[in-house]
Order: sequence, then structure tokens, then C-alpha cells
Amino acid sequence: MRVSLLGTVMACILGFSTISGAALIDRGGGLIYETDLDITWLQDANYAYTSGYDDDGRMTWFDALAWADQLVYGGYDNWRLPTSGIEDYSRPDPDWDITDSEIGYLYYVELGNEFGISGFTNTGPFINFQQEAYWWADTQYSYYQAWFFRFGGLGVNSVTHRYFAMAVLDGDVAAIPIPSSALLLGSGFLALIGFGWRRFKKA
Repeated sequence: MRVSLLGTVMACILGFSTISGAALIDRGGGLIYETDLDITWLQDANYAYTSGYDDDGRMTWFDALAWADQLVYGGYDNWRLPTSGIEDYSRPDPDWDITDSEIGYLYYVELGNEFGISGFTNTGPFINFQQEAYWWADTQYSYYQAWFFRFGGLGVNSVTHRYFAMAVLDGDVAAIPIPSSALLLGSGFLALIGFGWRRFKKA
């Protein structure tokens, strides 16, 4: 009796763990948590435009940095641009399919897109993705240039060029809420355990 009950409880716990182990979790309210890198993305990939901050969402590198730094969304004010993961900034052309970057990891690993602009076929839970370049927040390539990521590749351009920007913050924004059905099921299991324990004590 106790063995089968324990097995049932463990199976349910493992089932819930598998569900909560998804790499991208929609936290609601326009926030997407990425478990692998422990960061939270703004779901709207062109929020600078959607919010009315910019006419089309394209900004210079410095404007994009300022936009992310001043952004307050979902009660959070520690937004930033994604990092590139590039260690050698002196190289003009590091690996084009780099996945060490936050945005590259999202594009290639999480969303499963392929190298090349034509490979941008999956946007997952995100909205308003532009098949154009997005700025990175890292150290400038030079005084006049900064890194950008074009879906399917990366490069360097003048900091005065106008590209899009995505916002991200470190960590998770909220604990995973337990659905009411899961609470009901959990209550049933607790009651079953209590019933089994009472019968065991009487025996």
C-alpha cells in the first residue's frame, strides 16, 4: 500500500518537474523567462515602437542603450540590451552562428532557427520580431562602431546606424504559479496519504 502510494506521488512530482522544465516560459504580461540562461525577455521584440518611444523602433546604438536603461516594464527597471558573448572584440568576423550570445542562443537554440536570414522561421512566443539587425550591449568594437546581430549572422557597424533593440533582464520575474487543477490534485494526494497513514497506525 505504502509503496504504490509513494510511487504514484513520485510519478506526479516528476511529471510536474518535466512540465516546468521548458526552456522558454511565458510568465504572462509580456514577459518570457528563459530557464537555460536565467534571463527574462520582453516578449515584444519591437517594444520601442509599440510603446511609442520611437517612430519605427530603429535606434542608434547609444539611443538603444538609453532606451533599455530607462525602460520600466512589468514593475522592473533593470532592463538592458542582450550581451553578445564575444570574447575577442578585435576579430572583425567571429563565428557567425555564435550561440554564446544571449540573442544568438535564443535564435539558434531556443527557437531552433537555422543560419541565414531565410532560416528565420520560428519566433516562438515572441511578437513583432523584425528580420533586420538588433543591437548588442557589449563593449564597442571601436570608438565609432558597435556589434549588431542580424538574425542568421552578426557584424559591426557605425554606432550612428539605426537598428532595432530587444530588452532583457537578469533572473526570473516570478515563481511558477501552480494551476488550480494542480492544487486540487495535490490536495487529493495529501488526503490519500493521510488516509493511508491512519490505516497503517491502526494496523
